[in-house]
Amino acid sequence: MVREWWHTPTDYEAQVEYFAKRSLTGLIQFLVGLGVGMVGLIVMISQWSGDAPAGTAVRVVSIVFITAMYVWSWVWWLRPWPSYRLSHAFLINVDVGVTVVTLLNQKVLSGMFGLSALLLVSFYIIFFDGPKALAVHSFWAVSSIAAMSVEIAIIGGGDPVLAFVKLLSGGALAVAPIAAHFGIWALRNEANEASNDPLTGLLNRRGLNLHIDDLLRGHRKRAADVVVIVIDLDRFKIVNDRFGHSVGDEVLVRCARRLESAVHGGALVARVGGEEFVVVDVLQPGDWVAVADRIRVALCGRDDHAPITASIGITAAAITHFAESGCDHAELLGDLVTRADEAMFVAKRGGGNAVSYLPPISDAVRTSR
Repeated sequence: MVREWWHTPTDYEAQVEYFAKRSLTGLIQFLVGLGVGMVGLIVMISQWSGDAPAGTAVRVVSIVFITAMYVWSWVWWLRPWPSYRLSHAFLINVDVGVTVVTLLNQKVLSGMFGLSALLLVSFYIIFFDGPKALAVHSFWAVSSIAAMSVEIAIIGGGDPVLAFVKLLSGGALAVAPIAAHFGIWALRNEANEASNDPLTGLLNRRGLNLHIDDLLRGHRKRAADVVVIVIDLDRFKIVNDRFGHSVGDEVLVRCARRLESAVHGGALVARVGGEEFVVVDVLQPGDWVAVADRIRVALCGRDDHAPITASIGITAAAITHFAESGCDHAELLGDLVTRADEAMFVAKRGGGNAVSYLPPISDAVRTSR
């Protein structure tokens, strides 16, 4: 499990999108900018202390750091969310800057300042970056705290016990964020598994409800239909009885892969029952005809081991209906799935291996078909 966590690719955009969907990015940008600004303010105030180093070089480095922190505050407060590269530049700037100014201003900036500032960076990485970035940051943080401890114990003629305590604090700084990142990753994986079908890897019914907003985003300003397609494999029980359940599972996985290849890459594909699948996509009016037929043909391979056909039911609602005030997207999607399921039974009663369309029941849901 640890190996899987370590090799998990960082999906920075998805992490940011998670908070954007909940209208939290503005608050987070404000808090990050505030934290960075406070770091700069602390260093600036420390320069007025009588114990602050008098050397010109130290003052110049401190002023450059303070300026950089205020610039980053401006970036977080007034600019869009930083790109992945800019985020890394931000992390490097803060990590290196905090270490340098703390070492140069040890009398007025104790190791606790460096520890606290680097811990703030750890919190940011926990939520918006991966384990490798956190490991690099943690190594840098421990090395920085070790250097500060050496300066206290040897160079400054300070208390070795205090230096050792600060070194132990650096170890906690490394271990605690990594443990937190691993725990959040495990919880996120468990949540993802709860929204996916374990056999095929497709979404389940809960996953459809969770991801419908992702599908709608970016399509609301153009005329289109939200198309719901229900696919039920014909005579699947015969496949299980004749070939066994293991082959039946292979057929389900095969159909899942073919469904994914037959539809648009952004479409939602789910397994919602034993041999029942659902596809939800945003299409131009009338395009569902070609998509449905492509699905039907893709599932029915003549040379397949344990060949199968499918009955397909379709319904569609104008996407503008989802944009109406007070619309519960999951509830409306459920109504459309129910209607498409009824259309599927029409196709099945006709002998299967067919496509049937039914308009939504509600008069309020007008399609542009």
